[in-house]
Amino acid sequence: MKKSVIILIGIIYIASIVFISFFGMKMVLYNETVYVEKVECINDDLKENSSGEKYIILNYEDGLVYQIRWRVYPDNASNKEVEFVYDKQNKMAEINSFGAVIFKPMTRTNTLSVQIRSTDGTNRSIKLKIIVLVN
Repeated sequence: MKKSVIILIGIIYIASIVFISFFGMKMVLYNETVYVEKVECINDDLKENSSGEKYIILNYEDGLVYQIRWRVYPDNASNKEVEFVYDKQNKMAEINSFGAVIFKPMTRTNTLSVQIRSTDGTNRSIKLKIIVLVN
């Protein structure tokens, strides 16, 4: 081989290293699992007291249904599903998988404690209380 060919190969090799170092190569991962970092309740009427407890106050009326809205962070989480954990023995309400709280007839003020928890194995969650006032 001629000396000039070896020098040309060396120059191309060094130039490619410089080019890749400067412009970089983005590593693409397929089927990457992105875990939930935070679950947040985004209802407009959500309040927080001085000790950090989150709560919602509702006035009871027959056929009361309340929609809990939530958001999972980051936006590109692989599994954005949540579950609603509450005391099912407390017969005041039921929560479906879409976050609709269906209240049963009641005659006195009641409080329902709800936990919105991620189902991706990280168990990230937020707790809130729904206080229903009966007039």
